[in-house]
Amino acid sequence: MRRLLLWPLLLAVSCAPVGVAGTETYYGFSIGIKSAPPPPRFVFVSPPPEIVVPGSYVYVVENDQCDMFRYGATWYAYYDGYWYRSNRYDATYVAVDVRSVPRSVLTVPEGNWKQRPLRWGHRGA
Repeated sequence: MRRLLLWPLLLAVSCAPVGVAGTETYYGFSIGIKSAPPPPRFVFVSPPPEIVVPGSYVYVVENDQCDMFRYGATWYAYYDGYWYRSNRYDATYVAVDVRSVPRSVLTVPEGNWKQRPLRWGHRGA
């Protein structure tokens, strides 16, 4: 009976994020948006070119400022270690916690990034 009761505890511990020096990471990104700088201002003269990531529903948005992706009707920008989201490419972006970024966006292959975190998938900065 004791063995059966330990399984939920072991599962919960194995799925919990691990923090390093007071900061937690998830897929190589910091969790939380408390210290996020204001969102960058993106200026587009026309809709930016988009390239679909093969085998997914994610589009890489070509621009010079940062990594930007579209998933469904939502636009995601990864800038200076933080994620930002908007309902339009040319609207105001707001900082979002990495846990609210779709897994499909987080797992876009490395060749489609400009500033992919160096320690992708590892704990710590």
